Amino acid sequence: MPKTKFTKELILNTAIQIATSEGIDGITIRKIADMIGSSVAPIYTTYKKRDELMKDVYEFVSQKILSFTDKRYTDNEFLNIGIGILQFAKNNPDLFKNYFLSSESNNIYLLIEKRYLSQLKKNKTLKSFTDEQIKNLLYKNWIVGLGLALTLISSDQKDLATYKMYMYEIGGDIIFSMKNNHDHEDCQNT
Repeated sequence: MPKTKFTKELILNTAIQIATSEGIDGITIRKIADMIGSSVAPIYTTYKKRDELMKDVYEFVSQKILSFTDKRYTDNEFLNIGIGILQFAKNNPDLFKNYFLSSESNNIYLLIEKRYLSQLKKNKTLKSFTDEQIKNLLYKNWIVGLGLALTLISSDQKDLATYKMYMYEIGGDIIFSMKNNHDHEDCQNT
């Protein structure tokens, strides 16, 4: 009988399955081995250390989140990031909870900041903002998006359109407030 091949894809998918159901911290080599019906040896052949596997898990989840934040839901790329977070949470509630409650969740924010900063600088509404102001705006949007997403997946109100409207309104309020503060600072400096 031919030897069973435990592919990197199978091992990673099993780790993602554990992350979704138990959280990122629930991933162990032993648990993966039990789930795929092997000893730990084939896993350690593919991944020399657990850290290597975890790097691939985080990369997979990050790319999945970015696939949602990259979509064009509206004409406003700033708003699209928040709506993407909401959409990801609605489609992947367990993975959302388990990933964003882990210590690695800040890494996705840094990835989003790096990915969208230059794009947001081209936004006509934000043209007069400095990089720091745009980063501040993005972080506030991130906080609101996570809060709304958590509320979406944990409440009885599951209508995504309602949460998108909240995101739109709150995002607009944040931009308006920062723009007014920015304009006020400009007036004081002249």
